[in-house]
Amino acid sequence: MRIFFGFAFSFSIILSASANVINIGGVSMPLWDSRPTTPALGVRNDAGVTKYLPVHTCLTSGRPAVRFDNGVNYSLLNYNWTLLHSISAVNTCQSFTLTPGYYLIQYLGGTGGKGGDGLTAGTAGIGAVAGQQELCITETTTMHTFRGGNGNAGANGNRSGNSIAAGSGGASGAPSMVVVGTNVLISEGGGGGRGGNVRDHNNNTRNCGMGGGGNAGANSNGGAAGDNYAWSTNFYMCGAGGGGSPSGAGAAQSGSSSYGGGASAAGTLASGGSGGNAWRMLDSWSGGNGGTTVTWNCGGQALRSFGGGGAGALTTNAVGAHHLPGVAGASGTTGASSGYIYIYKLD
Repeated sequence: MRIFFGFAFSFSIILSASANVINIGGVSMPLWDSRPTTPALGVRNDAGVTKYLPVHTCLTSGRPAVRFDNGVNYSLLNYNWTLLHSISAVNTCQSFTLTPGYYLIQYLGGTGGKGGDGLTAGTAGIGAVAGQQELCITETTTMHTFRGGNGNAGANGNRSGNSIAAGSGGASGAPSMVVVGTNVLISEGGGGGRGGNVRDHNNNTRNCGMGGGGNAGANSNGGAAGDNYAWSTNFYMCGAGGGGSPSGAGAAQSGSSSYGGGASAAGTLASGGSGGNAWRMLDSWSGGNGGTTVTWNCGGQALRSFGGGGAGALTTNAVGAHHLPGVAGASGTTGASSGYIYIYKLD
């Protein structure tokens, strides 16, 4: 007797005296004369006649298996994964056809963009969280994939003399996603970095005006406004940093609307918040706009790279006064990706 199915199984089969019955685990089950359309185990007797036993595949988690009609599962002992698809396109919705079988899917979203530099360097973007899923496909199915790109970096703060304005927030990375039937597998893109802080004309470090990163948790919140007004030549006004999209907080005004730093806007689903203005008497300098959130649609899902918050403006009163508008938050992603999508099939 010979058994063939393409896999090795942890069971023994005894061919009964009857050529039309097979005994597995003490239970006799009928053999088919012709091969069924569903998965089947082929049994060839010493006379060279092949008959078939229907089986049910992909029934256990963690390791593929078959189940016979007596209700017992048998795990596969030896198997290999063949790489079918390694998705190279970035920020592109693609479709593939999967034939019935057992699949392993690995996926990782893009990394968030770095925050722009001020006096200090902007914080690094956050990496995405990898995902892995095994799926049993029982009928020919369309698969949709989207490999997300890395977020764009925030802009470095403007400079003049000793003064350095805050950097803006980086955009979040785009998600990587696989849709197979009703299964939606997503690794959200990593959050963008927060902008670096400020140096005034007297070389003092001021922790104000930083734009928040896109979709970056606490790092999505914009930096505070600040001012040090006095009737002297030694003061500065710094607008607050905008919050990163979709929900980073802005910050309140500091000082007056004659001499002070303006409030910033919170991030929304559509964009990061704008940075606050800086005021000096009748003059004002504008904070940077928030970065726009970019949306793609693939497999019935909306996938987003969230914009960074704009940086606050900075002005000082010194000999050769420095007036520095805020820079805009980052929007969208680069053409590169540290994310991936790999599709393997059991053979």
